[in-house]
This record gives sequence, structure tokens and C-alpha cells, in this order.
Amino acid sequence: MKVIKVGQKLQTSFTPNELARMLSTGFFKNLTQGIVQKKFDISKIDQYVKVLANKSVDTTEYEFYFAIFELYNQFQKDCEFCFNLKNTYDIRSDSITTLDELYKYKEDPPDVIVNQKGKIYDFELKRYRDALDFDSLFKFVKRKIIDHYSIKYNYFIILQPKIYSNITFEVFEKLHNEIVKESKDLGIIAFSLNHDNEEIITVQVFPEFSVSKRKTTSQGSEFTKLLNIEIEK
Repeated sequence: MKVIKVGQKLQTSFTPNELARMLSTGFFKNLTQGIVQKKFDISKIDQYVKVLANKSVDTTEYEFYFAIFELYNQFQKDCEFCFNLKNTYDIRSDSITTLDELYKYKEDPPDVIVNQKGKIYDFELKRYRDALDFDSLFKFVKRKIIDHYSIKYNYFIILQPKIYSNITFEVFEKLHNEIVKESKDLGIIAFSLNHDNEEIITVQVFPEFSVSKRKTTSQGSEFTKLLNIEIEK
């Protein structure tokens, strides 16, 4: 972790490995020592992630975990995750070593800033739990993004529909066609879904329409992979 000054504000920056380790202390308290020593039971991490997903409907913890991991998969090893800091953060006496401390000191929006070799992507993280039909999705995008923000951000939206929900990409393509009609300067708008624990689907609906899929192993395996990565300088 490092703290730098960007304009008139302080900003903290983490490598994916550093942020994963900090997430582990917040999410997997009973497993933390084993994670630090790289001795852990992946099945237990799987269990913790499932509990986290099921019991965090009204919180940001799982949203944050899933979004960070999926953004890493989009940007890979040459990225860093950055957060603007509140004016109350004192670089001489304060530190950020836990998720609680990050929540205490980070200033939103944006929720997270991805720095990929000097290219900056400001992301707002959202969560969507309603029906996967065009009217519901467009109403959400219109209310939560288009009409809500006056500043251009990128938006990463986690889809959490009911299990075994049907997904038709025509709905998202129609959503793309409708959003491009809006006379507003918008950043990337992307949806991501863990589809029945078989594959991760990411659909970008703005500015372009694209679909990417990747097979998923256990979430425990994927998270521990992130814990073990080394950053190439």
C-alpha cells in the first residue's frame, strides 16, 4: 500500500495481492492466519464466500469482494486499485490495514479507481437483484446511473438474480441500443454474473456491446489464486 497526492486529495493505492490480503482479514477472520501462511482449506473459503453472499443483501461487503475480483480479471496483473481518502485521513498517524479502516477513510464516489499503467478508470459499483428483463434493467440504469450522476464514471453492476434464472443476451443488446440514444457522456457500463457457479459472464452494454465468459472453478480457488499472485514490475 502507498499513499500519494493527486491534485488536492490524498489517494491510497494497493496491488491486487495487497488488497486481496486485506479483504481476507475482513471476510475470513477465522482463516486469516492460515491465509497469511499460505496454509488454508479452499473448501472452507468456499463456504465463507457463500455465507457472505447469502447474508449480505443489504451490505456492500460481497459487492465489494466480487467486483474487485472481477475487475482484476478484466485488467490483470498490471493494475492497481486506488481509493480517494477523506480529509480526515492523517498520513502521519493514520493507516489502512483492514477493510474497516478502508471503509472509514475512503471517500466516495468513485467506489474504486483502477490504475492500469497510468490509465485511470473510476468505477462505481452497483448491485442488481431484480428481474432480467429489458424494462426492469433499463429502469435501473436510468434511475441509478443516467439520471443520478452528473460526473462521468464507469459502472460495474453485479447481477444477483434468483438461482437458475434464464439469461438472454438479446435483452442486454436491446439495453445497449437504448442507452446509446441517451444524450449524455457516460463511461463503461458493464454487468457481471456468476451463472450457477459454472461460468462468470460479463456483458458490456456501453459504449460497445460485448459478452465475455470464463469457466469458474470454486470461488475459494479463485480467491486464493489472487492471494498468491506476484506483481510484475
